[in-house]
Amino acid sequence: MFRRTALVLFLLALPGAAWCKQPASSQVEVLSLEDALSQAMLNNRQVKNAYLEAQKADDALAAARTRYLPKFMFDAVGSDNLTPESYTFTKGSLGTLGPYGNIALPFEDTTIKAKAGITGLLTTSVEQPIFQLYRTHLTVRERELASELAREQLRLQRHSVTDDVKRAYYGILQSKSMLQATGESIKYHRELDLLMDRYLKEMKVLKTESLDAKAQLAKAEHEALTLRNTLSTQREQLNDLLGRDLRTRFEVKDVPEFTLAETDLETAQNRALEQRPEVREAKIKVKQAEYNKLIKKSEYIPDLSLGFSYLSAPNVEFLPNDVAAVGLYFRWEFFDWGRKQKELAEKSKAIQQANNSVEEAESKVVIDLNNQYRKMEEASSLRKADEIAREAAGEKLRVLLDKYAVDASLLSEVLRAQTALADANSQYHKALLSYWTARAGFEKAIGED
Repeated sequence: MFRRTALVLFLLALPGAAWCKQPASSQVEVLSLEDALSQAMLNNRQVKNAYLEAQKADDALAAARTRYLPKFMFDAVGSDNLTPESYTFTKGSLGTLGPYGNIALPFEDTTIKAKAGITGLLTTSVEQPIFQLYRTHLTVRERELASELAREQLRLQRHSVTDDVKRAYYGILQSKSMLQATGESIKYHRELDLLMDRYLKEMKVLKTESLDAKAQLAKAEHEALTLRNTLSTQREQLNDLLGRDLRTRFEVKDVPEFTLAETDLETAQNRALEQRPEVREAKIKVKQAEYNKLIKKSEYIPDLSLGFSYLSAPNVEFLPNDVAAVGLYFRWEFFDWGRKQKELAEKSKAIQQANNSVEEAESKVVIDLNNQYRKMEEASSLRKADEIAREAAGEKLRVLLDKYAVDASLLSEVLRAQTALADANSQYHKALLSYWTARAGFEKAIGED
């Protein structure tokens, strides 16, 4: 009787000891979910690239704003003639002089030979746009929208990586929970296998029953191997999301206990339509399309600039050494064979497409949010069911242990009940992690930063 009572106490203590077992090494990093998210925002390669895209958009905006300012240009040409240069002016080719026009210029045929050597032409000009400033303003505004679009794409990438990190983190916890439960099951199966071997020698069971126990043990050991391999892959995937060495060793912290997210679905839908990067991005693209149309329409306005130019031709005798001028430069394409009209029609259709994309994005956001909300409800319901199943398995084990203590049940029944309780614990933790995964998807669907 004393031996049976001691065995009962041992079996009761065994699950708790296995569940509380932690890695012995103190050098392994214990990574919380908050730390993982923080590292991902700093080191994830996709987030880094999205941030660089936003910076590129800011650089393009700064470059577009320089179009408001005067344009400075300098040209220089230097040459050395390979052949002799000469210019012949026939008699009277430059006109006539005198009151009666009887003096020809030149008086006779004249040949002018250019000096050999290096000659040059230097031109400096400053041009300030006037009418083009309106088009420049539209271009700058379009670049500002492009910068806003890049920021929304950065937000979208951050949301996506946050969701990936949470799912990877919860996946590791789920695999660890299942591995721990499988480890407990292996211990019970080994006890059962030893018991069956003893019963077989005593001819209390059939050989098929002993083989069945061995098969269950082998299956549990294979499942443990599969889970260990899965856990190694999941750790590598999380390290990759955090942008660090795949071989970095770490452990994860348990998730918080269950807390019900009290969120009104209609309120969540309104927040998602306001906050989701996809909707904001689609609306920005509508404004971009409208500005692109205005930019194209501004091409009907002629170009007018105020300019100053300075010309110098050193070592050229028959040209002035210095020429300076200031004036207005006017350019207008008054006939284009209907090209601008067709291009404006194209821009109008692009605006219609962008508006359609906004409606499509809003519909997809609402569908996604509703789906994630339902998944969270289902996960919450499953967690409740598994919690009841865990309590039932624990109560069944307690009853069998009480019976075993007074020789009213077999040890094999007790061991099977222990396995059932381990499985129920594993299913409960799996359901709990599924709830937190679904809740992470719901938070992403709302679009919260």
